[in-house]
Amino acid sequence: MMRGKKKYGIIACIIVIIIIITAYFWRVSKNESTSTLPENDELIVGNEIFKEQDRNYSVELRQKPQGNGYLTSFYILREDTVILKKSDYYPDDIKLNDINGDGNIDIVVSWSSTATNEAYVYNAKSKSFDAVVGFSDYANAIRVGSSNYFYSYERAGCADDDWKSYLFTVEGNNIIKIAEMDGKLCKDNTPKGIYVYIFKNNEPNPEGANILTPSFKKDRDIVSYWTNFVNSQQKEVH
Repeated sequence: MMRGKKKYGIIACIIVIIIIITAYFWRVSKNESTSTLPENDELIVGNEIFKEQDRNYSVELRQKPQGNGYLTSFYILREDTVILKKSDYYPDDIKLNDINGDGNIDIVVSWSSTATNEAYVYNAKSKSFDAVVGFSDYANAIRVGSSNYFYSYERAGCADDDWKSYLFTVEGNNIIKIAEMDGKLCKDNTPKGIYVYIFKNNEPNPEGANILTPSFKKDRDIVSYWTNFVNSQQKEVH
């Protein structure tokens, strides 16, 4: 009776060993077939899934231990294929919008600590994403309503009494400047004022400068001014 139990025990051990070996080789072969996936030791800490044409895409933030902290990486994936990866890259916000008016979803990432943004537009031909050239040059860039226009705000000295705000749009993966608001309110400026220049051939046209009234307050009025400006531009087009 004891010999029979021993025999069954040996058989059970052999079965367990076969299962472990089979599972190991299945796992190895699976990892080889999905070599385009992010690294296995990374943990997803944020993701957004969206659709372009007939494919599923996703934006993911993944972390893995490094030294005494964590390394964060930014991924854009087409189904299981990594089409863009940036390491040590941890934006505070990710927005999915069509920013260049081509009908496809684009990606805008932002960092509040540095007031910077980066943007990636969908390329239907390559089924990938192209970085918008120079988008990070425009501090605190904010979309004007649901339009394809953005405005920026940046300090220009004198305890923020001097400042600039640009209105721009995106065509393809390039920025087209539309107008510039130049605040010159420092006591050393002669004359003082807030000037709006329309761009011509990608340069501000000083001949068409519009001088805003002293009652204009940047914290309150910049967004409303650019919104009204964009609405007037769109009416002219239609």
